Amino acid sequence: MTGGAHADPDLPAGRPSGLVGKEIAGYRLEGEIGRGGMAVVYRARDLRLDRTVALKLLAPELARNDTFRKRFAHESRVAASIDHPHIVPVFEAGETEGV
Repeated sequence: MTGGAHADPDLPAGRPSGLVGKEIAGYRLEGEIGRGGMAVVYRARDLRLDRTVALKLLAPELARNDTFRKRFAHESRVAASIDHPHIVPVFEAGETEGV
């Protein structure tokens, strides 16, 4: 995972991701934390529990590919099975609105 608030190489410097400010599945995306080869991580607000969370979304260009969606879901299950103080816990995984 690399980058920060303006990590999208396809966007001009200083311009946020197009999803920032949107609500997805009960979360409001507040800012981009970083991105890797497969996903983008956002700082988000859990609107149900009123808390700040990290929300990892499959990169839009990969979300249309069934193989990548399955790999991403598998990664979520594996990460959720790990209980370690230095690994972020997974609270929810799923698919909504094509994301």
